[in-house]
Amino acid sequence: MRRALAVCVGSIALAGCPSPREYDNPPDVPLPPTATPSASAPATPAAPAAAGYFRTESSDAWVAHNFKLQSAYARVLLVGEPKAKSIEVAPPSLGPGSVGKKLHSVDAHFATIQEAIGASKPGDLVAVQPGQYAGFVIGPVEGAGDGAYTFVRALGPPGAVVIDRQSLDASWMIYARTAHHVVIEGFHIKGTSDGKGPRAGIMLDGDFGRTGKLLRNVAVVGVLSFGHKTWGLHSTDTATVLIQDSAFGGSILEHGLYASDGSDDWVIRRNVFFDNYAGGLQINLDPLASLEETIRHIGMMGAPPEAGTRAWAVDTLARATRTYGENNFPDGRGINFIVEDNVATNNGKKGGAAFNFAVICESLIQNNLAYGNYAGGLVLWDNKNPYDNELTDDPPTSPAEWVPDKKPLFGSRDNLVRNNTFFNEASPRAAIQVRHGSFGNRFFSNVALHGTGPGMWVTPDSLERLEARGNVMGSIQTDGASPEMLKLATLMPAQGSTVNVAFDDVKRAMVAPSLERWIVLEGGWWKAAPKRPDFRPKEPGGFFKPGGPAAIVPLDQAGRKRGADIPGAFAP
Repeated sequence: MRRALAVCVGSIALAGCPSPREYDNPPDVPLPPTATPSASAPATPAAPAAAGYFRTESSDAWVAHNFKLQSAYARVLLVGEPKAKSIEVAPPSLGPGSVGKKLHSVDAHFATIQEAIGASKPGDLVAVQPGQYAGFVIGPVEGAGDGAYTFVRALGPPGAVVIDRQSLDASWMIYARTAHHVVIEGFHIKGTSDGKGPRAGIMLDGDFGRTGKLLRNVAVVGVLSFGHKTWGLHSTDTATVLIQDSAFGGSILEHGLYASDGSDDWVIRRNVFFDNYAGGLQINLDPLASLEETIRHIGMMGAPPEAGTRAWAVDTLARATRTYGENNFPDGRGINFIVEDNVATNNGKKGGAAFNFAVICESLIQNNLAYGNYAGGLVLWDNKNPYDNELTDDPPTSPAEWVPDKKPLFGSRDNLVRNNTFFNEASPRAAIQVRHGSFGNRFFSNVALHGTGPGMWVTPDSLERLEARGNVMGSIQTDGASPEMLKLATLMPAQGSTVNVAFDDVKRAMVAPSLERWIVLEGGWWKAAPKRPDFRPKEPGGFFKPGGPAAIVPLDQAGRKRGADIPGAFAP
């Protein structure tokens, strides 16, 4: 999914921005001016020469490695009224922003967030006082890097700072374009809920076709993005992004959060995706849109135009890797995601799984809950890309046919999926779908049950090295895969799990499962619903018997110690 790229600036920008449309290429317009750094500012490069991502199964370790914040702000730029000489503000952190407040002198005052960002330098805090504001565009700040992050923080109680109008670009309320080393925290990004506002609350964009770069090291923390035309948050051409402790809901046309083509190395944790017309959390790396964006860049001059063939995709990937380095361009694959401790509910009336992932690879998906959704729980697939269509439409019938030339180029591969609960009572679709060349995936200690749909659906071209242990599932469907193809799996779900389980039987073994809301909106923010359902097992044993002597994931979604390895996102 590609987006309108223009950034309109100037006093008549809001009236003069072009209408957004897909796959357009308007003339480049510069970002709002940003001050140059002081002589003492660090000059850490914005992007490495090669993207060797930090690999870990701990999201805390990932954050500590990738987000090296300064100990104090270089300056405080205060937005709004009153024009105080000093304010109490928390030191640089990744939230919550109220912890450890200290008195800090104010260096400058601004009427709008955009003006403050235009004057900011590396290491500054743009502190926004309670009120209602237009959105903003933030681009790269020269000299920003480790120890010199730009913070854009909402002050006051949760929900006190509301962004309810577009930024300089009419498509987005908050637009981070080619930015790096930025933390955005605490805003209520309020859509119109009638489809007439900007396309998304937040857009994270490297704009690779013109810049040859990826947006990097950006954190979005503790926001509420609700009621937008298409997405609560959208991204393209990004790497090393943190999304945490936020809520994305009420998207009218599509998804709560949509991480799109050219995205790698994300942590998405402790968020709620709710009441979205399509998917809750959509991670779709879209090979077609990714490679179309890559060949737009001048570094690919002379490359053949997009041809929709496997041979063209192979050649383009090889050319781009030589030019930019591995993983440093939109390659149609997303690696090194950690998706944990999230909740998705009441999504998918249009279709689209609660957690809908296309071409996500070498990633960790754990401790997530999907309930009360209308479509799938978790889908791992390839976005039905044109380079693999012939192969996925006619999958192999025997291992002899499963040779390199017959294997799809793209698919969601080599992921670890463990201790999740996909429990959607009304959905006729599979709780877990694994399709279109999505092989090498491991499924451990999940609860995967839908009211009328199967527990797992696996296509024959996704059986290689599939491993499943300790899951509680409904029926297993393999699209008529032959016994010989089934042998490609390391351990099939029916062998390593409790399968063909009745939805109502497992429901009776939980404390208080229901379709009640997970959060409610009140006073411009969200809080836990008073009758929030409880999917904990009533007691260990039965369906929830320990799968091993110790839990590989030590804490459940609620932060309780597991003790033993109990299936699902919640311990007894």
